[in-house]
Formats: sequence, structure tokens, C-alpha cells
Amino acid sequence: MADPNQERVWFAREVMGLFVKAFTQLKLYPHDHAYVVEALEKFGTRLRAFVKLHSVLRFKVSQDNLTVEDQPVYESENPNENLAFRLYVDGLREIAIAQGVTQEEAAKLAHVFYQAIVDQDSDSTLLMWEADFRNIDHVAINSLTDAWESPDYFNQDQLDLLKQMNRDVDSIVESLTANAGRGTYSFELTDGGSELERADDLDDDTGEREDGDDIFDVDSGAIADFANSAKIWGPDRLLRVLNVECLDGLALMPDVMPMGLVQWLTTESVSMSLRSRDMDLLSDLLGQYANELDATEERDPTYQVFKGPFNFLGREENIERLIRMAQGGGLGGPKAFTRILHQMGEPGMLTAASTYRVSETQELRDALTDYMKDHVKLNPQALQLLCREDVDAETVRTALFVANNRISPRDLGELLEVARRHPDAEIQKYAEHLWRTNTDQGRVKIAIDALTSDVRADRVKSLKILVRGKHVEAVENLKAVISGAEFLHKDAHERKAFFDALRFLGGMRAVGFLEEQTKRGALIFNRRAAKETRQFASQALKDLKNATAGR
Repeated sequence: MADPNQERVWFAREVMGLFVKAFTQLKLYPHDHAYVVEALEKFGTRLRAFVKLHSVLRFKVSQDNLTVEDQPVYESENPNENLAFRLYVDGLREIAIAQGVTQEEAAKLAHVFYQAIVDQDSDSTLLMWEADFRNIDHVAINSLTDAWESPDYFNQDQLDLLKQMNRDVDSIVESLTANAGRGTYSFELTDGGSELERADDLDDDTGEREDGDDIFDVDSGAIADFANSAKIWGPDRLLRVLNVECLDGLALMPDVMPMGLVQWLTTESVSMSLRSRDMDLLSDLLGQYANELDATEERDPTYQVFKGPFNFLGREENIERLIRMAQGGGLGGPKAFTRILHQMGEPGMLTAASTYRVSETQELRDALTDYMKDHVKLNPQALQLLCREDVDAETVRTALFVANNRISPRDLGELLEVARRHPDAEIQKYAEHLWRTNTDQGRVKIAIDALTSDVRADRVKSLKILVRGKHVEAVENLKAVISGAEFLHKDAHERKAFFDALRFLGGMRAVGFLEEQTKRGALIFNRRAAKETRQFASQALKDLKNATAGR
């Protein structure tokens, strides 16, 4: 069973993923560029959505990553651009973003993180303090040695030992930070013009070349050397090379290279990868074919050559083989598996959902969740597999989390229709909430329910929504409110608004009801309201008659 706090972790990863995108834009463009502004706005919006739902987003800072609920939500393969490392060496140990954080504060936080990464002379603790956040707190120590304050009761020998420990820790910090900039390279970009001129000045005939030195001459010895090298290759390397050479041959000599042979090779390569359970090999091959597809027009005869492997992989029996391979831990692991799904396109979503249903490891579930969040629009209906009555509640919750705000209201409505039938009461409640707040039908239901609200402003607002959207399904509810005993206790303006809405939405179907209201009676203390109500009904009938005559 998944951790009940897993949704919080996924949400936090999504927030930090948007920071990484914003960081990339900050590096590439001026900070007032439209791309930067848009990226920062997306980061801030998602951050505020998190704290609105979960009250606080609390990051623990370690040397390698940022964690939420003891699970990493931010990591960087590039040590020179690792935010966690920069924060850690400057003494930060925790950052907490509270409910109420503004868009401006979120953007300022992203700038602080950016500055901490790119300016290694800056102090991220000082940057956080100078930012003077109102809704963002941080916990920091002055140095790694702050944990070794000397108690008053230590004797001299103990103090000497403590000082030595402090010096040792300082040396560790120095060694950690000394190499922080190592591996940074700079390049001078040119248009190649000057280099070409210098190359043209060279005399091709200058000097003498010994026999066999011609770099464009491939003799039998070179072929023998190549054959010896190939002997140490494994089957996967041989298959990769064979694919590359065949695809190059098809591109360079399409009239000579048999197209049917290449079609057979690509499909057979996919089949061999499935049999060998090598997901790294399969993802690399699919990447080659996808690149060829991108560079080929559909009317080109070779297009189907490269499309063939994907059609083959999308067959039901091969999708089942993929699922078994992911379950059995094929070579490459979950990351390689999601790369395969990415190359598959629409069938990849169906494969991901089917695999998630039977996945047994948290690592695979996390990888599949991240994939589905990014690709759910390819096939939203695939998520219905994860919302059926025989699926556990945590899996359904994951599917709803993936779908929320990522698919169209229509697709979401279809998914929630499935989820609302789930036997778990909490899932029913969650699905009902999403249905009412994120689908057109749900919003109409909220407006109809608000017709009987105790708050006048809510009733009037619902009338406007129903009339503006021409929701004729509200007619019977309008009639029920108007005919109720409490209706006469409403003020005249509101009662007239109800009759106007009924006339507009009900049209000629409301004539009989309106005629009944023109004869409405009341108790002695409601006579004035009843008289006004009869007048409103008469006016509505008159307006309907005029509208019909004017057609």
C-alpha cells in the first residue's frame, strides 16, 4: 500500500520541477523576458496551490537533495548546479513556505535559489535573510561547527579536544566547497569563417605521406582491426551498430538498400529487445526510429519503415510483454521503462496505467506517476483503468491526482463518473469534490444547489450563472423554489429575478406554471408579497407572449 503522504511528495516534486524550468529560463534570457516571467508565474502558481491544499511546504536540506516526508523532491545530476548542495554548505537545513505566500514572494524565492546556484561567492542564508519574506521561513546554522558549542562544565582537556573537532569540521567544509566550481568549462562560439579561411590557406601537397597514411583509405588491415574490436561487443552493441548502419544506408542509398529488409530489421530488433528484457536497448532503438520519423514526411515511402516498430510494439500482446518486463525488473529499470513509454506515444499511456495497476515497488510507481503527469493528454481514458471498483483506494487517488488540472473537463467528468462508483467512502468524497469544482456538469450542480442557499448573494449569483450558461436543466428547480412557502419571504428584487430566470430558461414550457402563479394566494401577513408575485408572473407571461409574437 502506498504512503498516504505520497500525494504531498508528488506535488512537491512538481513544484520543484517548475523551479528547474524557471532556472533554465533565468540562465538563458534577461530576467524581464516573457519566457522568464511565464516560467516564474507557473512556479509561483503551483507553489501557492500546494500550500493552499496542504498548509505548508517544508523542505529538508541535505548535501545531495531536498526532501519532503523523507523522500527526495529535488536532485541535480550536475554538481555545479545543485541547489541542495549550495544551500547545505551555507548552513541552511530547512525551508518552510506557509499558506498565504504571494506570487511576488514565490518569484523572489526563485531568484534567491537562482543566485545561490550561479554565484558561488554568495551566501544563501544571507540571501534568504535579506529577502525579508513574510510567509517563508528558514532554519540555518552559522556553520557546521555550531553543533559543537563548548559547555561551561568542560575541563581544559575536553575543550582542547572540542577545538580539534571544530578544526576537523572546518577542513571538511573547506574541502567540500573547494571543488564546487570544478568541471565548469567555457567555450568561444564563432561562425567558423576564420577557421575555414585558415584551412584554405594550407597546401594539400605540402610534405610527404607514407604509404597507408591516407585517412580516407580503408584497407584490409583496418577492416581486420574493426572485426577484432567487434568480437568483444555484446549482442546489444552489435544490434545497435547494425541498426545505425542500415538506417544510414537507407538514407544514403535508398535505391540500393532493400526497404523491406530494413523494415524487418527494425521490427525484429524490437522483438529481440523484448525477449532479452533489455529496456535500455529497446529505448535506444526506439529513440533512433523516432528521430528518423521526425525527419521524414508521412507521404515518404520510408515513413512506414520507421513507423512499423511502433505499430508492432503497440500490439496488445507486446504491451503485455512490456508490463511483465517492468514487473520483473528488466535491464535499465523504471527510468528506461518510462523512456520506452515516451517513445510509444498514445499506447504508452495505456501501458503505463496497466503497469501501475500491477506494480509492486514504490520506485516503479513513482516513475510511472511522473510519466503519466507529463503524458496524460495523449490518452486520458487510460486513467479509467486505475479508478475501477476493484482497484485499491491509493491507486485511485493517484489517478485523480494525475488527472486534476491536466485533462479537459469533459475527460475529467468521464473519469470521475468511474471514480464516484468506487466502494471507498473517501474516494467517493474526493471524486465528488473534483466533479463539482472542475467539470461543467459539477459547476451547474453547484449553481442549482445554491438556489436554496441561506445566503442571498449566493442565490443571486447562481441565477446569473444559470441564465448566462442557458442551463435549462435548472427549470424544475426554479419552479420548486418559486412555489415554496419561503419564496414570499424574499425581497421583491430577488423574487423578480427568479421569475425572469424561469421565463428565459423555461420559455413556453413555463407558461402553465406562470399562469398558476398569477392566482397565487397567501396568508394575511404575506398578502403584499403574494400580490407582487402575481404581478411578476403576469409580467413574465406578457414578456413571453411579446417575444413569441415578435419572431
